[in-house]
Amino acid sequence: MTQRRGRRWSTAAAFLRPALGRPNLTLRMHALTTRVLLEGGASTRAVGVEYRAAGETHRARAEREVLLCGGAINSPQLLLISGIGPAPHLRDVGVDVVRDLPGVGQGLQDHPALPVVVRTRAGSSLMDAERPRHLADYYLRRRGPLTSNIGEGGAFLRSRDDLPAPDLQFHFAPVKFWAQALYELDEHAMTLGVTLVRVASRGSIRLRSADPTWAPAIDGGYLEQEEDLEALVAGVRRAREVLGGPLLRDVAGAEWLPGPGVRTDDELRDAVRSGIESLYHPVSSCRMGTDDLAVVDPELRVHGVDGLRVVDASVMPTLVRGNTNAPTIMIAERAADLIAGRRPASAALATA
Repeated sequence: MTQRRGRRWSTAAAFLRPALGRPNLTLRMHALTTRVLLEGGASTRAVGVEYRAAGETHRARAEREVLLCGGAINSPQLLLISGIGPAPHLRDVGVDVVRDLPGVGQGLQDHPALPVVVRTRAGSSLMDAERPRHLADYYLRRRGPLTSNIGEGGAFLRSRDDLPAPDLQFHFAPVKFWAQALYELDEHAMTLGVTLVRVASRGSIRLRSADPTWAPAIDGGYLEQEEDLEALVAGVRRAREVLGGPLLRDVAGAEWLPGPGVRTDDELRDAVRSGIESLYHPVSSCRMGTDDLAVVDPELRVHGVDGLRVVDASVMPTLVRGNTNAPTIMIAERAADLIAGRRPASAALATA
């Protein structure tokens, strides 16, 4: 859990807020970055960004570098809108090509998950978290069920015994969690989210318009590769073994999702296809590397554009086999070292 005193401890709370008093930091809120400002011909350089705030267009000039930290969806969108990306696609949407970089927006990966939900025979669940006594416990002591991160337990496992490493992750939640939790809770239940963490399928980010206020076209590419589907089917069967096993016999009741009528492999395949959800881990749409489809180099600098780095999950060459929050923070801390010219401690030790 990334928590402090019972609350989610975000990067804004942990890193940004303590630095807001610095004279060299200005925070602009409710501002939409519309493009990266680029200059030069054969040698293109990023010199700032354009953004909209309070109905007006502004420009912020950069003395050294521009850092894009919009994540795996917004960072490639912003590069594309600025004319950096696959030339045919940019021309199709009416964007002038500044730098033909075919890999921008390509190779999107995410962790698909299918919730297996069972009703509970006894006990409570997080459906009761907002009862008066729990509210009091939280506000007075920062304790109780309202401090839950929802995914309170987990496990890593292989869908097949011959795999070299786990390709599945279980997320356990003591609550009825499905459809991105957009529905009101109506009964006590618990959920075992079957998550594929070694993903063979690939998606993409593409512009729908040159207008930066338009959301991009997001193709998650989920289950395009048959092996991803088969791994999730195996994961659902393993989840049922856990939920129906002797250790949970007194707690776990009837299955609600996918449901008792879903038994055969074909029925499970249909359930996975129709019921998978994102685990909110999109990466790799501006991936790091040295090949023709790489967008940034090992120091996070955009290929062919000076003074421009991407610092977020989009630079991951591939998905990590687990949650992406801590690895993304690690990328940002490494970028800070690179920008400041610091050598990481591990490098210093290696050459000592």
